[in-house]
Amino acid sequence: MAWFISKEAHYEVIKELENQTDRGAAIIGAALVEERLTEAIESRLLPNTIKKDKLLNETGPLGTFSAKIDMAYGLGFFGENSHKDLHIIRKIRNKFAHRIEPLTFTIQSISDQCNALWLPKNVLEMGNSEPPTTPRHQYLRAINILNGLIWSEITSDITKDKCNPEPPYFLPW
Repeated sequence: MAWFISKEAHYEVIKELENQTDRGAAIIGAALVEERLTEAIESRLLPNTIKKDKLLNETGPLGTFSAKIDMAYGLGFFGENSHKDLHIIRKIRNKFAHRIEPLTFTIQSISDQCNALWLPKNVLEMGNSEPPTTPRHQYLRAINILNGLIWSEITSDITKDKCNPEPPYFLPW
């Protein structure tokens, strides 16, 4: 899978992500998207009006993954399908992060959540016209698509038309 990387440090994270256990991939993948959401929200805050760390630190009003997802959706960074997928990713991440029993993407409840992801089935990468077939691949494809989608919001003109905030059907990376 080709990954969109905007920071050199993320290159090592992607290499680690692809070689991780299912638990590691779920947690690292979600952390990558959460960091991207944080960057996107920060990019829309007016300078010198409020301390970003006050809003976005762990105890701030936007300190949780869930709050960042909802705020980014409210700001129009993405559409309803992406919003739902982000919450599915958050729930999968939480299962892997907060349970000590052995877990994999093939466990029925996790597999069902991966199968419910909209983006991997409906947004295809250039040169890859097949949707992913395994739950892990569905999860990672959703992470990759969201990573690129949110990055495009960080680098876009904030006055652009928001009529169709869902991603294009083919992504260039």
